[in-house]
Amino acid sequence: MLISEAIARAAALTGQVTDNAAPVRWLSELDGRLAFEFYRADAWAPYDPADDLGCELLVPFPWDGFYVHHLEAMTYFSNGEYDRYDNARALAEQTLSDFRHFMQRTQAKLCAVGFPTEKQGGSGVTVIPGDACHSPWFWLSAYALAVKHGYKGTEDEWIDEQRQYVDAALASASAASASADAAQTSAETASAAAASAAGDAQRAADSVLHPPRVSAGGTWEVWTGSAYLDTGAPSRGPAGPQGAQGPEGPPGAAVAVETQGMYWFSVDGSGDLILTYTGDTAPDFSIDGETGHLLLTM
Repeated sequence: MLISEAIARAAALTGQVTDNAAPVRWLSELDGRLAFEFYRADAWAPYDPADDLGCELLVPFPWDGFYVHHLEAMTYFSNGEYDRYDNARALAEQTLSDFRHFMQRTQAKLCAVGFPTEKQGGSGVTVIPGDACHSPWFWLSAYALAVKHGYKGTEDEWIDEQRQYVDAALASASAASASADAAQTSAETASAAAASAAGDAQRAADSVLHPPRVSAGGTWEVWTGSAYLDTGAPSRGPAGPQGAQGPEGPPGAAVAVETQGMYWFSVDGSGDLILTYTGDTAPDFSIDGETGHLLLTM
């Protein structure tokens, strides 16, 4: 919206036509504050009532009605019409608030709308080129906060650093997750080993306290943990074939039998049978001449 358009529309609403000096002054003060707020301008010169009526005001359509309501409110205030002033002021503030919210949501740059050129924006103002203009919400960005607190690099350098931090954090998280998985696997393995060892220990205890036994029917019984179970398996296998007779062993040792005294037999080196006894009376032994049997007469 041009300065001349804002003045004309405000005059149509109020019904009061004045020279341009006061309205231009009001608009200069208003856009000066907006220039510092939205553009972080270093300086702002007022509009000239004679030369700058064709200048474009800073707030773009569809929020530029803000200027009309502001001029309307200031006109009522100058005339002491405070009730009408309050209404017009409320409309102006609401429109400007809507514009601020839009800028905050979109992070838009007002430079794209068209910053004042030539004499627009004040005769003594240095115009900020579009590529160097900052968002009006510059200080709400993370990079801007970093710069505010001493960061010296460019925005791209800052973004690259943040990406490095994020990548390092992701790598650390991945390593931590892998370690957690390995620990979980180790814990599960240890738990399984402990359960197996407990089972082995229980079976060992059962084998000591409740060894296998033979039932009355000759089959094996095993302990099940609470009682013996007959397996039906025979405790003895089938008899094998008789083996061959072994070689004759050496002469046996003497046998001593106690009757009225002790006696025993032995064989001397000549093969003779020798009777040895205790006491004074020899046992009554004789050899049957027909059979060769050794006989004891009692």
